[in-house]
Amino acid sequence: MGKNTTGWRWRRPPRKCPWWCAGDHQCTAQHGYPSGEHRSDVMAWNTRYGKLTAARTEQISGSGWLDIRVVVRLADDQDQAHRQASRLAVDVDLAIRGVMGVPLPPPGATQPGAIAPPPQRVGAVTQGPIRRWSGA
Repeated sequence: MGKNTTGWRWRRPPRKCPWWCAGDHQCTAQHGYPSGEHRSDVMAWNTRYGKLTAARTEQISGSGWLDIRVVVRLADDQDQAHRQASRLAVDVDLAIRGVMGVPLPPPGATQPGAIAPPPQRVGAVTQGPIRRWSGA
């Protein structure tokens, strides 16, 4: 066929998906796209506190990550809900650091996206400081 002939189909070499990859429309790596990604099926758990979902993704280059989403029902009281959200953020961070082996920041260091304490009202009963979970 000549240079200007139609009918040719460009094919990328097929890729073998890892055992955990869904391999359906979620996986773009199987088609050989340079920016393709293997994706697992979304795993979902209904819990007493809400819902937890997770999905694993890996680029063709080999770098991978886990997308985790947590939906939690908070208390009706705004101050208590704020304390719960603050503590959850800290405890989730500590759990991830523990599993991944990431060291804790030095004392007094602030982390990006830190949650500020709720504003104090005159005469309000305050809860003590949030303590980090020691694992014991």
